[in-house]
Amino acid sequence: MATLASRSSLIAALNSWTQLTHIGVFTEEMQFEKLLSALEAAPGPLCPKLQSLNCSGTRFSSTRMKHFLQSRKDNDVPLLELKFTKGFAESNVAAFLSLVPTLTEFELDLSKCGFSYWPGDCSCNLRP
Repeated sequence: MATLASRSSLIAALNSWTQLTHIGVFTEEMQFEKLLSALEAAPGPLCPKLQSLNCSGTRFSSTRMKHFLQSRKDNDVPLLELKFTKGFAESNVAAFLSLVPTLTEFELDLSKCGFSYWPGDCSCNLRP
C-alpha cells in the first residue's frame, strides 16, 4: 500500500491545489489519518473546492471520519460525496448521512473504483 508524504509536505502540496475537487486514496489507516489531518490544517480548510473523497479499500475510524466531515461542514466547505468499502469503517457510518449528501458504499468483492469487472480504461490500482 502507498505511504503518504509527511503531514507538513501534504499540507504544502494541498495548499497549492486550490482547485482540487476530488481525492481518491488507497492506503493504510494511519496514512489516511495523516491525510485527513492535513486537510484540516489551519489556517484552513485546505482544498476549499473539494467535493468528493474516495477512500474505498482503505480502513478508517468512523468517529474520525465524522470529525473530518463535521469540520468541513463547520468551515462552510462540506464534502458532497464520500465513497468507501463496506465493512472498512468502524460501525456507525449512518452518522455520516447528516454530514455528506451522497454516500457510496462499495461491496468488498468489487474493485476499488466500484466495478465488478475490469473495464479497459480502468486505472484502478487493484487491476490485475
